[in-house]
Amino acid sequence: MLALLRKGIVDIPLMFLLNLALPIYGIVIATPLADAFCCLAANLMFAAYLKGLFEKKASAGEAVSSYTG
Repeated sequence: MLALLRKGIVDIPLMFLLNLALPIYGIVIATPLADAFCCLAANLMFAAYLKGLFEKKASAGEAVSSYTG
């Protein structure tokens, strides 16, 4: 999903848009911008995954402690 986001959804359209705004440098600038955007998206996805993982562990721990307690 991140590979599609980076190249297909962000990088290539950004190349076209920045090429119109900055004719020579637009294509060169597009790739680091796309990488930064996708890095942010990956961090947000990882944080959401960790949050869900910790919530599952917490709810499983509560079920065990209430059963034994």
